[in-house]
Amino acid sequence: MLSVRNANGSLSGTAATQILSVNGSSGIKLNIIHSGWNRWGISTAKVLLKQGDNTVRFSADTNLAEIDSMDVFGLDTAPTILFESPGYTLGLDESRSLPVYTVTGTTYSPVESGVSFSSSNTAVVAIDGDMVKGVGAGSATITATYDGKTATTAVTVAAEPRSMQSIAISGLNNVLTSGQTGQLRVAASYNTYEARDVTAGVGTTYSSSNPDVAKVSVTGHVYDTEPGYTVIQATYGGKEARFNLMITPDPSLLPQILTPIKTPSGVTPRLPAAVEVIYKGVKGTATVNWKLDGMNFSSLGTVLVPAILTLNGEKIPTAVSVEVVLGSGLDEIVNQVKSRIDNSSYPLDKGLGSYSQAAYNALLAQLNHAEELSADANLTEEQLNQAQSALAQAEADLLGSFNGTQNGVFYNAYRDFSDDKTGKYPFGITIEALTKGSTATVQEENGNKFLRLATPATTEPKANLFLPFAGEAKAEADQRIVIEYRARLNAGTGYFNGAMVRNDSGTSNYSVVTAFDKGTILVQKGPTNKVPVQPASLNTWYKIKMVVNWGAKTYTVYIDDVEVATDYNFRHTGGTKLIGQVLGVDKFANASIDFDDFKVMVAGGAKVAPEKLGPINETGVNANDGRITGVNASMEWSADNGSAWSSVTGDTIPNLSPGTYWIRYRETDTHKASPHVELTIVAYK
Repeated sequence: MLSVRNANGSLSGTAATQILSVNGSSGIKLNIIHSGWNRWGISTAKVLLKQGDNTVRFSADTNLAEIDSMDVFGLDTAPTILFESPGYTLGLDESRSLPVYTVTGTTYSPVESGVSFSSSNTAVVAIDGDMVKGVGAGSATITATYDGKTATTAVTVAAEPRSMQSIAISGLNNVLTSGQTGQLRVAASYNTYEARDVTAGVGTTYSSSNPDVAKVSVTGHVYDTEPGYTVIQATYGGKEARFNLMITPDPSLLPQILTPIKTPSGVTPRLPAAVEVIYKGVKGTATVNWKLDGMNFSSLGTVLVPAILTLNGEKIPTAVSVEVVLGSGLDEIVNQVKSRIDNSSYPLDKGLGSYSQAAYNALLAQLNHAEELSADANLTEEQLNQAQSALAQAEADLLGSFNGTQNGVFYNAYRDFSDDKTGKYPFGITIEALTKGSTATVQEENGNKFLRLATPATTEPKANLFLPFAGEAKAEADQRIVIEYRARLNAGTGYFNGAMVRNDSGTSNYSVVTAFDKGTILVQKGPTNKVPVQPASLNTWYKIKMVVNWGAKTYTVYIDDVEVATDYNFRHTGGTKLIGQVLGVDKFANASIDFDDFKVMVAGGAKVAPEKLGPINETGVNANDGRITGVNASMEWSADNGSAWSSVTGDTIPNLSPGTYWIRYRETDTHKASPHVELTIVAYK
């Protein structure tokens, strides 16, 4: 049994996973519950370790986790059988055997024949004698039966065939003393999390950028080392890896570094450009050319970092001790914000439904500042808290810069994706649950952009998002909340959330609901009754409008402008307002749904007063050429304190005599006229 002491303090507040691989085998996910940093928990897995040396490897998968220690202890069990690994990952169409062992106490023996296998999902993993084959993306449980005993293992099949992703060099310190030799190791990593030793493999080649400093043999042996710096390169299967190697003189001949150097763990260090030294009995200042490629600063302790010191014109190859101290965690926060920015689409300063470019720039500036602080080994708790708060506030300010007003009409939500970037996640829409490889990205088709949610071929994936409503989405007796969106089903016959509209009394409390299920469109009537109102076909866009009577706690639904549900009772009658809409795919695989043209507003009330209007005064005596700018055709104006109103026909009201004028947005079918803005044209003097 392998027991791993770990902690997960990821900002998402969800479980982390790491890939556990034993002796280079394809890996399996090891779950690490969210506990907070430095609050240690335990993850366990049954592994088969062979006599002698074993290699246990952990690779980052989802979220972030830290490992403190590992314990291995034997299971003194009754006779049983075990798979060689607790789990496997296969490439699509890859076949392999799954070795099984008999275990009695602490003794194990391979089973050579007589084992039968079964798969819980033959559409994912097929059985072919004593081999398994990945035939479809997803996961399956494989059961082995032998001599009346059974064992199970999890097999995950990737969406693509097995392929090599990279190679890596290890086995040797980055710093050697002149005359020392050593053996490099080269491992090839695959998309199945398998790692193979290809050090002496067919096709593996080596070279040294500076053979006068160090040579490397065809098998990766480093020899003939002299003071200086070189880069060892290995190639295999079209992939390359480089290894920085510094050869120093005898340690007694090296400068003594006086400057203490520290860096937080887990970040690329920002090391000083110069250090104080004593060299040949004389104190001085040397400039430093650091050689950081391939260095790892994740573990606490002292790391010898290759560097070339320059002192009085002399270049001295050396190794500088850098103390790696416990990081503050600010680097993780920075990386998560960076990831959100890199993977999100931000419509900026594009009018209705967009966000402020200035607020976005302020977020980037705050992020750069936090990144600089994250590399400070002397960062105080107060500085950390300030940086966290400033970053969070900058993100909140960007979200709060949503432009929801057009021609006096305030939209609690508006998104048509026309100014979004394809392939990105739309900023401003929150992830409720995006699990097991599910995706949510902006797509484009025939010039129209929209949001696509999709789930992979796996067990109970979720792709649910939350569209928040800005302002007060509530209505008086003569007003209605209007919620509109378009949706298109592409694949799947399970349950899709179209608009589960949440009120502010709790995260599970939804006032009004439209959804798709098994080829029909549903409207919820009361607490539990989901009423089928219309068939739903694949690859067809549906325009859905929900008109909410907040006072009566009822709503009417239109599909493609046809009324299909009249005055249905709320599912949940609590709360003081509506706060947002849940949409997406709920717990079924191979599903895809598109959304577009989200609009939410309170109809029946007054419009918002005009802004950014400008009076231009009369330019000559009795010229009567005053003007008001910033207007548009949705406005009207009055020269007699509202007794009579005239429609605006352009972007300017011209030829005005000195006096006071009122301007407002005029009444429409959905909104009353706005309050007026009073402007004065001053006579020429």
